[in-house]
Amino acid sequence: MNIIGGPAQDGEWPWQIALMWNNIYVCSAALLTPDWAVTTAQCVNQEASGYSILIGTNNLAEWSPNYQRQPVASVYKHPEYNTRIHDFDVALLRLTDPVEITDYSRTICIPTTDMSFEVGTTCYASGWGSSDGINEFLQEAQFSITSSNNCEGVTSNMLCADGIESSGACAGDEGGPLVSLVDTRWYLVGLTSKTTCGSGADVFTRMTAMYEWIAPILDGETPLSK
Repeated sequence: MNIIGGPAQDGEWPWQIALMWNNIYVCSAALLTPDWAVTTAQCVNQEASGYSILIGTNNLAEWSPNYQRQPVASVYKHPEYNTRIHDFDVALLRLTDPVEITDYSRTICIPTTDMSFEVGTTCYASGWGSSDGINEFLQEAQFSITSSNNCEGVTSNMLCADGIESSGACAGDEGGPLVSLVDTRWYLVGLTSKTTCGSGADVFTRMTAMYEWIAPILDGETPLSK
C-alpha cells in the first residue's frame, strides 16, 4: 500500500519536494520560502554534503520540463529532536540558491502558533512512499485529523490523522507535507513522521508547535540547531 487516491497532477501540490542524497530519493519535503525547505529530522544527517532538492515534477523517473533542482547548503535539525520517539521531528534545509517561483514550484504557508486544526479537519498528504519500494509518480490522499488516542506515543508536538477509505502513508513518505485549505490559502499542517501504510492512523509533526523555531528564517536569520 502507498499514499493512494490517485497520482497527483503536475502543479497540483507545487510545494512538494523530493529530497535526494547522491541522486537517490530519500524522503519528501516542502518549500517554505524560495531559500528554505522543511522535512523531518529523521530524513537527514547533520552534514549537507550530497543532499539536493527536486521540485516542479511529480515523476521521479522522467522529470517534467518544469523541474528545478537545488543543492542543500545547510541542514538544521531541531535541537530537541528525539531519535527514539521522533519528538520534534523537523529539520530545515537552506538551499544554495533560491527556487524560482512558478506555477509548478511554490511555497506553502506556515501556520502560526495560535492557529488550530481541530479533530475532523480535512487535510491532504502527498508522497512517493510505498510498502514495496518508491513510487515513480507522486501520490495524493485525503486525511482527517483524529484524536491523539488513535495513535501510539503521541506528544503535544505531534498530530494524528487518518487516511480516508483505508489510504495512508508508508515508508518513503516521511518528511512529506500534510496540508489543509483555510479560506483561500493552503497551510502546512504537518510533516509525515510515523506511518502505518493504511493499517491505522499516521503520526505527523505538528507544525503549529514548530513555528517559533522556524520563524527566524522569515527574518533572514538561522534557527537553533542540534
